[in-house]
Amino acid sequence: MKFPQKIDVHHPTSAKSAAGQVTPSFFYSTTISANVTPGSHERDVGIHVKEVDRYHIQIPKHFDGVVTYKSRLFNLRDNRDNIIEGGPLEVISIMKWTGLSGAIHHIHVTARMVVEVQ
Repeated sequence: MKFPQKIDVHHPTSAKSAAGQVTPSFFYSTTISANVTPGSHERDVGIHVKEVDRYHIQIPKHFDGVVTYKSRLFNLRDNRDNIIEGGPLEVISIMKWTGLSGAIHHIHVTARMVVEVQ
């Protein structure tokens, strides 16, 4: 399996604002190789309900543990460093796929665009 795309992984941290409130933020951790396919696109389901973009991401097994459910994925890039999706993407599923030998072959991550509450 080829992994032509690259994704920046950011991990959560918290910062204190000038008003003394703790605000969540994310810091850059690493860039990983991936094979990304679209899962669904943004569409209106109802009057006030919208489905957001979803991506299926296969990453090599040696990146096991780098992407967690708390991670955010930014700057999904192709093999020429053109940004396909700026993000942020939130991780909604992490599955370890095994090969014919029974060992882990790659990791399948499902991610969707982060929806900000307004």
